[in-house]
Amino acid sequence: IRVLILKGRGRAFCVGGDMSGSGEDVYTKEYGPKEEMLWERQAHLDYWMRGTFELFWELPQITIAQVQGYAIVVGLELAMLCDLVIATETAKFRLDPTFAIGGKFTNLWPLLLCIRKCKEKFLTNAWVTGTEAEELGMINKAVPEDRLEPEVMTMAREIARLPLDFIACN
Repeated sequence: IRVLILKGRGRAFCVGGDMSGSGEDVYTKEYGPKEEMLWERQAHLDYWMRGTFELFWELPQITIAQVQGYAIVVGLELAMLCDLVIATETAKFRLDPTFAIGGKFTNLWPLLLCIRKCKEKFLTNAWVTGTEAEELGMINKAVPEDRLEPEVMTMAREIARLPLDFIACN
């Protein structure tokens, strides 16, 4: 395998984890007070996220994110971890500060955007469309929705023709 394509199903690429619960559903007496249980849960999430993100960094294959619809918080970070990103023009990216605070996300935005634009988008909780993401250099290409799959497959086939040693070095 030379190229891995990461894509979502349905109307969103990935909107992150389910943050709707209060934690009551997983509370047990072995954790003690609810606050301790929530910290334990956050530590487990941070550990899982770091492992997932490190896995992406260490893959010898080229990774392509195929983004349609929403890519929010963890979904945004997963897309940004990929080597290449192709999205629909109408895709919507956002790193919601209300969910990111307290988590140890990779925070790749400052590496991909100029720091001022990154701060503006993060601090104002602004959406970034696929078209704007391409203009900002955040993604490689924004395409009409009906061209997303063909564009990703074309790029994947071109990359797959490269020597395996060359791919593993990137």
